[in-house]
Amino acid sequence: MTITQIGVKVLVVVSLVVGTVAAGKAYHAHVYGQGYTAAVELRKGQDAIKKAQDTETARKDEAALAETKRLEQLARKKENQDHEDKIAVLESRVRTGAVSLRIATAAIRAGSPGSNPGPVVGPASEEGTDLLPETSIAFIRIAAGSARDVRDYNTLMVEYERARALCNKGSTPQ
Repeated sequence: MTITQIGVKVLVVVSLVVGTVAAGKAYHAHVYGQGYTAAVELRKGQDAIKKAQDTETARKDEAALAETKRLEQLARKKENQDHEDKIAVLESRVRTGAVSLRIATAAIRAGSPGSNPGPVVGPASEEGTDLLPETSIAFIRIAAGSARDVRDYNTLMVEYERARALCNKGSTPQ
């Protein structure tokens, strides 16, 4: 065997070793890439499933909240209608004279209206004076409007607290 033949054989063996190492690295990279791709796809699938579950839970919560709100609105509408009916009955009773609002008569003060009123001359009248029906109805309407405003405010506060609790759901206090 000549040196040339030995050199060729060594060159062939070195080429085979280098080729095998390169092929092994390429195979390892290919297998690693496939594993990484599979892991990424699995994670994407898990994330998609979690997102779908979260979305479904949120839809159920929203539907339950909407139904609760709808029922509360119906109850509030019925309550307001009941109040309006009671006010209408009271107004008709005021118009017929069955009910009247009274205002206490003030004590009479000595002196002229423009000057110092002076001391009280007599006690306030216990009987008082009946208001005109239109005035009585106006006072009743003002009181009913104030009561309605209080009910609306209480409803608003309940809705605010519910929304705040829903927004804070799942968050940690700071």
